[in-house]
Amino acid sequence: MRLNMRRRNWEILSILKSKGIVLVYIIQYISSSFSWKTGKVLLTQTVVPSSSSDPYLRVTFTFSPIEQTGISSSLKFRVPSWTRADGAKAILNAETLSLPAPGNFLSITRQWSTGDKLTLEFPLTIRTEAIKDDRPEYASVQAILYGPYLLAGHSTNNWDWDIKAGTDWITPIPSSYNSQLVSFSQDFQNSTFVITNSNQSLTMQNLPAPGTDIARYATFRLIPKDATNKLVMIEPFHLPGTIISHQEPNQPLTVVDSSKAGPSSVFLVVPGLDGRNQTISLQSQSNKDCYVHSDMTSGSAVKLSCKSNSEASFNQATSFVSGKGLRQYNPISFVAKGANQNFLLEPLFNFRDEQYTVYFKMATPINLPSNSVAKA
Repeated sequence: MRLNMRRRNWEILSILKSKGIVLVYIIQYISSSFSWKTGKVLLTQTVVPSSSSDPYLRVTFTFSPIEQTGISSSLKFRVPSWTRADGAKAILNAETLSLPAPGNFLSITRQWSTGDKLTLEFPLTIRTEAIKDDRPEYASVQAILYGPYLLAGHSTNNWDWDIKAGTDWITPIPSSYNSQLVSFSQDFQNSTFVITNSNQSLTMQNLPAPGTDIARYATFRLIPKDATNKLVMIEPFHLPGTIISHQEPNQPLTVVDSSKAGPSSVFLVVPGLDGRNQTISLQSQSNKDCYVHSDMTSGSAVKLSCKSNSEASFNQATSFVSGKGLRQYNPISFVAKGANQNFLLEPLFNFRDEQYTVYFKMATPINLPSNSVAKA
């Protein structure tokens, strides 16, 4: 008898053989459980969430017999084609098993008992795939994948991507960086405005909905410059490798490459000048009488302004609520070096109502070895 079943995350092919052995193929690894009535066993798989800083997919299977039948069950576990043999592991009850080459199946036949545990560990590799278009002008257009995940770049129309920098062309974003993400807001006349990066300069915009372009443009990473974390540089979330810099007083703040960082790119986080407990002010370190200042209207430029005689209004305009970033890094996040800018890469499924690209025009076509793993 032959029975085909698809249940949630399990692709099942059950076969009753003449020798009394029941067979199941497991081809997808997502935390779930399956009550296998034919094999008289409950299978549970638990997957450790993947991250860019820990390049492995780890899966644990536990087994609970529904009843004792004396029937052996044969399980076949897919060894994904996107992994590599070097570093892949399979451990059954403390016994290390020999794994076949990627793209094949690990077969285990036994009478499963309560307490049996199988652990699988597959290295996640960085690789590229060319676009399915044989026209010469698209010869260098490629997609970037991390194990089974297609990576998308926070980008609009910039296709120039220079990866001549060697092995460090792509690096994982540490999970600790999420604690450094903030959004700066002000409340005025029943409206909430946030500082937003708009065309390489900063403006105030109405508080955006989550998952939108404006939400990521209104998120910044505070890069500490001293042990107190009060002296900071400010990096736009979607433009890694750039920082906020001020010009002369009363001129808009701009976004510049971090290689051009100087005293005008360093700010001191001080208690809000308006005296409220929940606010902060950003003081220039090159001109300590000047602060980041807004006109508290949508579309107005964010500037560096110096103290004036109208102290109350100045204090209000230079005070911001520093809250959790409207956007956060996905655990699987990378920075890739581009020709004109760096790119923030995240899995495609993490994007909502945001612009992105999954194909990049490589300045130098890349052919990564099969054992390539992003360096943490």
